[in-house]
Amino acid sequence: NEPSNGPTNEPSNGPTITNEPTNGPEKLNVLFIMTDQQRFDMIGAIQEQLSQYSGKTRLSTPNLDKLMKESTSFMRHYTQSPSCGPARATLFTGRTVERTGVQTNDLIREEVYRKNSLLFEDKINDMRTFEQVLSEEEDYTCEYYGKWHLPKTLYYQSGNPTQRSIRYNSFNFKRNVPIFMDTVSVARELQSCIAATEEPLRQYVNGTEQINNFNEYPYTPTMVDPRYGFPAGTDFKSKDENDDIESWQTGHNTVIGRDSLSEKYSSTECHARAAMDAMDRLISENKPWSLVVSFHNPHPPMVAAGKYFDKYWDLKEDFCVPPSIDTTHLEETPDKPDKNPKIQNVDAVKEWMVSYYAMVEEVDEHIGRLLRKLDESGLRKKTLVVFTSDHGESLGAHGKKGKGTFFEEAIRAPLMFRLPGVIPKGKEINIPTSSIDVFSTVLDYTGHAVHDDSDGESLRRFIDESNVNPSHDHEYVVSEWDVRKPAKRGELTNNLMRGANFMVVKDNWKLVIPKLESNLSYDQLYDLARDPFEMNNLLGSNAKSASKEIVGKAEHLKVLLYEWMNRMDGSKGLYSNPVFNAGEGRGDITEVQLRRTWNSSPIWVSDTELRFGKPSIWGSMYTRNEFLYIGRTTEGTLQVDKISLEGTDSRLFELSGFLNGYVGSEKHRRVKVTFRSSGNELATHFLDARIRVSHSEGEDIIINLHML
Repeated sequence: NEPSNGPTNEPSNGPTITNEPTNGPEKLNVLFIMTDQQRFDMIGAIQEQLSQYSGKTRLSTPNLDKLMKESTSFMRHYTQSPSCGPARATLFTGRTVERTGVQTNDLIREEVYRKNSLLFEDKINDMRTFEQVLSEEEDYTCEYYGKWHLPKTLYYQSGNPTQRSIRYNSFNFKRNVPIFMDTVSVARELQSCIAATEEPLRQYVNGTEQINNFNEYPYTPTMVDPRYGFPAGTDFKSKDENDDIESWQTGHNTVIGRDSLSEKYSSTECHARAAMDAMDRLISENKPWSLVVSFHNPHPPMVAAGKYFDKYWDLKEDFCVPPSIDTTHLEETPDKPDKNPKIQNVDAVKEWMVSYYAMVEEVDEHIGRLLRKLDESGLRKKTLVVFTSDHGESLGAHGKKGKGTFFEEAIRAPLMFRLPGVIPKGKEINIPTSSIDVFSTVLDYTGHAVHDDSDGESLRRFIDESNVNPSHDHEYVVSEWDVRKPAKRGELTNNLMRGANFMVVKDNWKLVIPKLESNLSYDQLYDLARDPFEMNNLLGSNAKSASKEIVGKAEHLKVLLYEWMNRMDGSKGLYSNPVFNAGEGRGDITEVQLRRTWNSSPIWVSDTELRFGKPSIWGSMYTRNEFLYIGRTTEGTLQVDKISLEGTDSRLFELSGFLNGYVGSEKHRRVKVTFRSSGNELATHFLDARIRVSHSEGEDIIINLHML
């Protein structure tokens, strides 16, 4: 029978939606497809490009491969935060984590965020998703199916809890009708979907099977699963007499294996059924629409249907397990390996990968169904298609599972945009980008940028290659992570004295640092070009003896974070006022500015080779700006006598900003370097041009200028 707490309310229940047609130019539809916990390299076409997958078992994702060929893909895309709720809050609103107030998964719940109005409730009540904008401002019909993991207030119009922005968000599988529910649970939806079948399904366990607490049906665990090797039907929530099952092993995040049910009874299948029904309805209504299809998989529990699991089980010996599964390098970081030692076992991780790969392939199959239905409807050229995920999955990298770190496997996700005739097809962009910009991009391409009040900016600047860095560097990303949440009395759990809170990525460099100057954790700096698996922290125990190049790059990325926080600070002082850190420290901007765990230097420069991105037409000339930073971290004052250009091609460049003067201790200055050309020099990568910095601390510094 269908569970009593499942989705059974009628389509007509709940607040009303008005669908009056509007006059004016034809509006684009939006099909927004996302997965949960699918990391950047878990697409077959991407694995084909990466050397570590050469000769290894690769994913079969023909539909995402095809979508890549039809889209512009962002190959170095980062989530704003490596956790579901915070990541989704930024993805759908374009706001920083600090501005949304959703800094942990628990803060999507009203009873949690109401414990502190200043830090959480007021911010959450001010949030606005792109679907709210399209519904309220442009009269779109909006529906959403699958995992939500956002405050339920966002189902409704801004400030009006009686009027919905989302028409339907669930499905009654017994009656085959869409419904709206005030609270949607993926587990309850799945149980309702399974219960709607008339087919008899086995619920007792055989052999080594255990019960999946997500769907309440048997599955066969693989080695990483804590109940692997235990008697069939071992109680999931209680320890055995030898305390072999600890409390941290009892969540659905630890459930990994092969499902006893067929693929007809997976959450992916059920969400796809609801979404396909929605597409038929929306297409027939002759009105602009937005449909979000949010697949739960490959998020845990990682229990895959046999159709897909069995295929990869036979191929598991050739899976690519990263060298970072050896966790020795974590001694030089604030991170620790997972408590489950099997996650540092190559054979166990390969078995785990079977489930993960299988779940991704299953999602791919249903994405193909959705895209084919759209194409067959004749709306292909009238619909903006977006594909992404909220964050990645460690999958054994750094001896970890899940997300919650700034390592590449957890913090990066795929991102594609398709709009035939407008967005180039088959284009790949290798500039670091952030999920904070997705909201703006959707509103931009649908013609509704006038309603954009986000902290991001449209990715059109990279798609059209129009970015010139007019006033600041637009080609780096910042991600945030703060695990504190309200406790029973209103104070926050945990504190800022452990772990990292900010990540900055520019070119191939990554800096990871805490919010507090006094935090005793190691900072982290990685050269991703030379160290793609992030196993050599350049700011670990050797930070105090770091080279000038390392010091310069650490200071450079810290300055970029400082500039970003100042731009995002807003009238409330979100990053400058200590009140928004619950009184811990002196505000993020001050704390980050003062934090320095690495070697000091009387003079540092951000680059010794300044490489210019592709110029774009600005007025009548091809133009591009880059920025050079100069600073001092020791006592005393640095005197910069002159910053000048040299070389036969120096005529193509212009310097502005700081050109001479004094730099105090722990201060920096910025030089704007502008390239201008009529176009003849664009094909020349190696120019005879350089910057000379004459200063009081020794020999002149030479910075060579290059075109990418």
